[in-house]
Amino acid sequence: MNSRLGPLANFLTYTRFSATLRAGKQTYHSLLIFRLSGGILANSSQSTLGFKQTQAIRDGKEMQIYAMEAQCPHLGADLSHAEIEECDDEVVAVCPWHRYDFNLKTGISETGLRACVYEVQLRTEEDSTEEDVWIETPPSAESWEVVSIRPVSEAFVEIPDDEATINADGISITTPSDINIEPVVPGNPPSTLLEWAALILNTPNAELKVQRTRHAVGLFQTGQMKSIGRRKDAPSPPVVPPREKGMLGTSYGSLPIHSSLWESALKTSDSFLARLAIIHLVHEARGLDVNPVTISKFEKAGDTESVASLQIIHLDEITHVTSGHRWFTWKCGEEGIDPVQTFRSLVRERFQGQLRGPFNIDDRKKAGMGKEFYEDLVGGSEVEEATGAAAPGLTIAYES
Repeated sequence: MNSRLGPLANFLTYTRFSATLRAGKQTYHSLLIFRLSGGILANSSQSTLGFKQTQAIRDGKEMQIYAMEAQCPHLGADLSHAEIEECDDEVVAVCPWHRYDFNLKTGISETGLRACVYEVQLRTEEDSTEEDVWIETPPSAESWEVVSIRPVSEAFVEIPDDEATINADGISITTPSDINIEPVVPGNPPSTLLEWAALILNTPNAELKVQRTRHAVGLFQTGQMKSIGRRKDAPSPPVVPPREKGMLGTSYGSLPIHSSLWESALKTSDSFLARLAIIHLVHEARGLDVNPVTISKFEKAGDTESVASLQIIHLDEITHVTSGHRWFTWKCGEEGIDPVQTFRSLVRERFQGQLRGPFNIDDRKKAGMGKEFYEDLVGGSEVEEATGAAAPGLTIAYES
């Protein structure tokens, strides 16, 4: 069985993409799409298909497109920043963590392990001149749907950003515009993921915070930071993250809606399932509902720049809710509990007030949240009915 990933034109600006597939309501699978460019081929306009790959000619340049599972079969490390090497007329992806190599056509490694690879095809519908990319899907009793496709990172963009520089480790770093703020990498740099997280949370400048986040992610993805840092002396997050005043003169938490996510994070710090339920599947899912309304208001005002930014934010929000749903259902499966009933129970325990519509049913469905999750759900209702007092959860209001 095959699934359509989208027009070939969508895969020409970056050389690597991350694709998330879902079968049914709870089964997820992550793939990587590698687009490799070969030498210049003169006067050639035909497309040919090969085993586990698609080879195409665009503007005189040969392209090969491969699909491979996103996790290394050795220890599950992320392969998105694997090095691509040629070996005896073959192309291999080399895991940045332990240097295991995997043939992009066959998935075979010299170590004896094997990664799953999937055939990629180019198809043109009869009534269209546009070529689409299709991918072979993993075996499943249920059909797969493509949940999201995202470029891996700026490190694989075909059009370089004039403001970006690539350091010696191959990690994209943009120098913050304010020369008075401290550097992205401090003089005594963190060595673990938790140390970087604490540094980022304690960074008051928003632009520097973003660049430090990108740098830390790059270190982790390329295998240069191998320790999460779980130990007794691990740094703790701040009670309230510091934030410089922005253009509108507001600081972090000065408006209730700005601090609601952080308050929820503090109040759900004792439970992984509660954190996923309230942060991802309540707060961020509500973003799916209100973003289109906000975008429409800016469109009517003719503010195209804000519309473009908000559309990016909205697409990101879908992936955030999808990630929450993915790991929430996985954890429920590990504990042998029903995800829908568990979610509704956690909302009643940890959230105050009704989940108000109107709901963005289509985008919630894309993220895995069917109506059974959120319809007719009131947080804290059982406590209020039994005691007449409000539940010890959070009261969050959103403007529709």
